Amino acid sequence: MLPLTPPSHVPDLATAIARYQAVPPTDRPGRYRDEIFPWAAQRLLASRCTHPATALLVIPVGTQPYAPLLAALATPAARVALLVNRVTEPHGDVVAATLRGLSNPDRPEVERFSIGEANSGIDVCKAVDSALFWAGDPWPTDITVDVTGGRKATSAALGALAGLRGFRQVYIEGRQLEPGLFVEETLLVLDDVRAWLQEDSRSTATALFEAGAFPAAIAHFDQLAERVLAGPALGWMRAFAAAATASTATARNAAFAHLAAELPAGPIRGTVEPLAQHGEATAIDAATFVAVLEAEGAWR
Repeated sequence: MLPLTPPSHVPDLATAIARYQAVPPTDRPGRYRDEIFPWAAQRLLASRCTHPATALLVIPVGTQPYAPLLAALATPAARVALLVNRVTEPHGDVVAATLRGLSNPDRPEVERFSIGEANSGIDVCKAVDSALFWAGDPWPTDITVDVTGGRKATSAALGALAGLRGFRQVYIEGRQLEPGLFVEETLLVLDDVRAWLQEDSRSTATALFEAGAFPAAIAHFDQLAERVLAGPALGWMRAFAAAATASTATARNAAFAHLAAELPAGPIRGTVEPLAQHGEATAIDAATFVAVLEAEGAWR
C-alpha cells in the first residue's frame, strides 16, 4: 500500500519538495513516495467531490503505481478496472491494495484485467469488454476512461474506444518540477469529440438515407453542414436525396446526370450514372451509394 496522508514532520508540500531535493538521487524515490506523493493524493481526494461519479472507471497501469492511483483517487467510482500486463501487474497490485484500504464511501470495488503485452488494441478492447461485463454493463455515460498512464498504444486504443462508445475521458495533469517529478496534479476532462462531430446525427442521417426517407435525411445533412466539416460526400448525398424526390422522371434524370458529372470517376459515379438513364431511385440504390462512399473513404 502507498501512504495517502502526509507525515506530521512535513508541514507542507514546499517542505516536502525541499527535503526531496536535498537528498542524493538514490534516496529520492523513497522521499517522493513517503512525503510528496501523499500531498498529491490528499489534493485529489479532496477535489473528487467536484467531479461526477461514475459506475466504472477504467485505468491503464504503467511502469509505476502513482499515476493510476491518483487517477482512481480523483474520480469517484463504484468500480475501478485496472488494465495491466505482465510487467505492470505488480504495480496494479499496489494500486488495488491501496484503494481497498480506503474508508467508505471512497472505497471502490477493484479488479485487474490483462491487456497482454499492451501492444494490441484488440487486447485492450477485450479487456474493457470484460470490465464492462464485471461492472454489470453500465450505460456509456456512466463509464469513464483515464488515459494518464500506460503505454502509448494502450492510451491510443482506449481513446479510440472511448470516442466510439461515448465514454467520458479524463487524465491527470501536473506541473513538472524536474524530470520524473510532477506536482500540483489536477484532473482534466477531455472534450467529447463524438458529440462535437455529431456522430449520432451522422449515423441517423445515413440510416434515413439508406431507407429512402430522403426529406428527413436532408434535414440531418443540413444540420451536419452547419456544425462540422463532413467533406464533399455530404453534398453528394444531399444531391442524391434531392434528385430522388424530384417530382417527375425527367427532373430526376437531369438531377442524377448533374450529380454524376460532379462525382469523381470510379465506383461512386458508376452507381449514379444508371439512375440518370432511368430516373429511378430506390432504397437499395441509396444503400449501395452509401456503401460505395464508405468503401472509398469519402463518407467518414
